[in-house]
Amino acid sequence: MKRWIGRLDHSQSRDLNRLVVTLTNAEGLWLGYRRRWVDALEQALIVRSNRHEFEKQITALTLSPQSLLTAAQRAAMAASRRQRGEYLLALVNGLSVSQRDQLLSELDALIEAAEQLLQSQD
Repeated sequence: MKRWIGRLDHSQSRDLNRLVVTLTNAEGLWLGYRRRWVDALEQALIVRSNRHEFEKQITALTLSPQSLLTAAQRAAMAASRRQRGEYLLALVNGLSVSQRDQLLSELDALIEAAEQLLQSQD
């Protein structure tokens, strides 16, 4: 956050620490999902001699990997997105003038980099 907005005040630091703890608790669910995805990929590779079944499994893994999410993981990921969004909204609304200037400068640099990438593709 320091890169994006500069030095955090005490309240901002406390709020960020709370968010990190909350998100860290959801990490285990995410890792469980990724582990199941890798296991499913291994199973698809085992049956690759059966072309139809292989293509079916690989297609499912690449086009709808979220199908491997449990209800708890879906709920945790939705809650995580909501918490990050609420945190960022509160943070942006509470920025000091210098923090807002820092954020706008960083965003301008990203916009410029994206424009340069687009121009280099022409």
